[in-house]
Amino acid sequence: MLKNEGYETRINLRQLGIPTPRLVSISNDTIVEEYLEGGNLFRALSNGVLNSLAFQAGTLTGKLHKAGYVFIDNKSQNYLVTLDNLIVRTDLAFIQREDSIFSR
Repeated sequence: MLKNEGYETRINLRQLGIPTPRLVSISNDTIVEEYLEGGNLFRALSNGVLNSLAFQAGTLTGKLHKAGYVFIDNKSQNYLVTLDNLIVRTDLAFIQREDSIFSR
């Protein structure tokens, strides 16, 4: 799980067009990411914020699937919303290389 949260995974995701919070530090028991002030997608959608945010989350998930990966814990709370209404993926621990139709 730590490997998935690390710098290499974030670089690979960025190359796929999937933004993640900047990793400040990582150790065996602590992960520190940059703070994004906008909150998570679940809260934003519950408050009636732009539906385009859900579309952005779906687009990011589609990019990951096309590259042969899945987010095992793919829920709206794991997408952060920036103040500019952009979606950023967090909680990277459960990414798996699995391109079966069932997994996607």
